[in-house]
Amino acid sequence: MADTNPTMASMMKMMKYFFPLMIFVMGKSFPAGLTIYWFFGQFVQILFNFYLNRMRKNLRGDTGKKKKK
Repeated sequence: MADTNPTMASMMKMMKYFFPLMIFVMGKSFPAGLTIYWFFGQFVQILFNFYLNRMRKNLRGDTGKKKKK
């Protein structure tokens, strides 16, 4: 699902870098347990997304073979 709107694409690119930095700055003032909880929750989500992306590739039949043109 590719976005054709260049303004939206640039905003998403900016948010990709801005939000983790914002969470880090806010996390410095939160209790340590909340920051650790958020960090490990994000870490598990990243691992889960890698796993799901690999499963999707296998279901589509993309096993890493490159197509010749």
